[in-house]
Amino acid sequence: MFYSLKNENETLMNYAVNPVVREYDRMVYLSLSEYFFDSGLFSYFKAGLFQTEMTNEQMSKDLEVILRTIYLGKIMMLNPVLMDQPLSLEIEVTSPPRSTINNSSASVAVTSMVKVLVLPAGQPPVQLSSMTMVRTMVKKG
Repeated sequence: MFYSLKNENETLMNYAVNPVVREYDRMVYLSLSEYFFDSGLFSYFKAGLFQTEMTNEQMSKDLEVILRTIYLGKIMMLNPVLMDQPLSLEIEVTSPPRSTINNSSASVAVTSMVKVLVLPAGQPPVQLSSMTMVRTMVKKG
């Protein structure tokens, strides 16, 4: 089990069945349950590691062009002066990710909030968009 060093008592409930190891077994068994991965994801989530902010200097030129193209009309309607101002992309996971392990695959489900902002010089950021994303990543094999 993983836990946060800041609060070792904040853990997830473990609903897994305890393994039964017979005395006469001579092999070492290692099993990693969904709880093992969920507790790790939970501790990272509680520590605030699943959030990031990218500004123009950090994002690829392709991403910047895509964001400017998608939100061009919105920027123009807000204020044409904002057209050349830097953009910011904020991504924050909003709930602890959950893992699922099957015989043939493993997956992690993540829910996050994505915000696109314009950063005018000397003024507060202007939010162009926000969306909630739910993504499940599957590893087969």
